[in-house]
Amino acid sequence: MFRLVLLRIAPLTAIALLSMALTKSGDYPLSVAVGGILGLLNHEGLKWGVKRLLSVTRTGIVIVILNMLRISAFFMVSIVLLYYKVVNFRGFVIGITVVYLIVLTEGWVCSRHGQR
Repeated sequence: MFRLVLLRIAPLTAIALLSMALTKSGDYPLSVAVGGILGLLNHEGLKWGVKRLLSVTRTGIVIVILNMLRISAFFMVSIVLLYYKVVNFRGFVIGITVVYLIVLTEGWVCSRHGQR
């Protein structure tokens, strides 16, 4: 578990620090970090929804509605942050992209080793 947390946070931190070193702007590393955090929260919500959908304890329609609310909240928070220029668009997208690339590579490595 700790390895997975390090695998998710270390590249995001490295990109944020590298962007802070290369740019004079203070909002770019913050944007990468905020994008990464929102990406992680969205992924954890998706993981929770899929686990609950595959279990037989709850009805599927409740889980579908909760997932629709989750993705709507994700987009609303993203739009508000970008509209009020709290975060930089490029940094925000880079943060989300790094998280999803890490998730994809973790899934690929686990599937190659036969893990769940």
